[in-house]
Amino acid sequence: MGNRRRGGWAGRRGTLGVDRVPASWRFAVTVFLGAKAVLTLAGMLALIAFDRMSWTPPADEWVMRHQQQAISPHRWLSFWFAWDSFLYDHLSRLPLDRPWQEFGFPLLYPFLGRALAPLLGGHTAMALLVVANVALLLMLYYAHRLGERLLGDDVAARRFVRYLVLLPAAFLFQAALTESLFLCLTLAAFHYAERRRTV
Repeated sequence: MGNRRRGGWAGRRGTLGVDRVPASWRFAVTVFLGAKAVLTLAGMLALIAFDRMSWTPPADEWVMRHQQQAISPHRWLSFWFAWDSFLYDHLSRLPLDRPWQEFGFPLLYPFLGRALAPLLGGHTAMALLVVANVALLLMLYYAHRLGERLLGDDVAARRFVRYLVLLPAAFLFQAALTESLFLCLTLAAFHYAERRRTV
């Protein structure tokens, strides 16, 4: 009975094409979805707890809440926008037919959001969130591949990926900020550099 069940599950996996997906991608997607679910739940519980406290948030906290509501009325989505997210959204909407004066922040991230926004109905903020999360998924993939190459086995590589998502500030990787894109490009550069060195 147990063997039949396992065989049936393996057959369904093969039918769905799961086995055709490289192990590094399967692991990266699993970690990404797990981290997204856990941190979204933790964030919502924290918001509910703070809302029930009898305290007065600082003025800048109220400003940020209004900015989040302008992006989305759904708090499980809008709380991923904070601090510099609104500046990057502003940069991604600036016209390019006049002299550019905003050079104090990295421009690759808002420019990627600008390029993706037309596919999302011109919603630059959501485009920035998508870019950050795609970068996070790629970051986890390259972390696993680099870990395999440098640490020598799959177990150590998976541990390395788990350490990344367990960092105290790892929630920033899922927010509409540049951290995930920066680390994704860094790990990709080291991965391809190591691969070329060992060819």
